Order: sequence, then structure tokens, then C-alpha cells
Amino acid sequence: MSTLILSSPERFQASHRRSYTLTEKLNVLEAISNNEDNNVSSVARQHDVSRTLVYKWQDQKDSLLLANEQRTNPRRVSGGGRPSTILDDVKKHLLSFVDERRSKSLSVTPRMIYHEWLRVDETIQSLSEHCVRQRIYRFMRRNSLVLRRTTHQAQRSRPP
Repeated sequence: MSTLILSSPERFQASHRRSYTLTEKLNVLEAISNNEDNNVSSVARQHDVSRTLVYKWQDQKDSLLLANEQRTNPRRVSGGGRPSTILDDVKKHLLSFVDERRSKSLSVTPRMIYHEWLRVDETIQSLSEHCVRQRIYRFMRRNSLVLRRTTHQAQRSRPP
């Protein structure tokens, strides 16, 4: 009986991480200040936000308001991530290289991308192998490039 309780999917639901825009955070804080009861739990439920996040945002209220005054367009507070170190023309060339190889049904590996990058831009020769490998993997992730491999081979094909 205990195995049924522990393995039931309703018991352990995976939590999904989510980032909130500056506007969403300020809307929640404004709803708390407009609420007569100052009940954080009810406002958090209304906005589908964790109560602990609301408390965290209340502590950061001054910095959130300052960030709101300084911004020119609505965006995330934390920024857009690390900018790519690969030059734009090199990116275009590498993407066209990958498309060309795949249109011919040929494989593309990170090592092939490295050699093509080295052929186009020789300045990466001074970088360490680890650094270049990480840049290639980030490039592949940003552009939704995956390694394609056969995962299953039939034992016998059908007779004609």
C-alpha cells in the first residue's frame, strides 16, 4: 500500500521554474499595497506566484523600482544572458555550413564546426580547447543544433 502512495504521480509533481518580468513583479507588489488585509498568501495565489518569492520581491522593492525607472523597454531584470563571442558573419557562415551538410544528408559534429570556424577565423587558435568547445556547444544550443544519431536499427528488413 505504501508503494502506491509514494509512486503516485499526484503526490510528487515536478515544479517548473519560471522567470518573471519586472512589470509582473511590480504588479504583485502593487496588489499587496492595495490589499486592505495585506495578506501576502492570497495575493500570491491570485497571481500564481510562490509566497516566498513575494517576500523576496518585497525586500528588493527599492532596487526593482529603480530598475523600472532606468529601463527604456519592458524586459527581464536579469538581462538576456551572456552575449555570443562568435562574430556575426562567422555565425552566418557556420549556420550555412551546417545547413549545406545536412541538405546533403551528411553528419555535422562539433569538431567539424570547430574546423570550419578555424578555417574562417584564425583568431580562435590562441584560445584553449576547453574554451572553444564550450563556445561551440553554446552556439549549437542557441541555434537549436543537435547531434543526430541513429538510435535503433532493425534486425532484419522486410522481404520484397
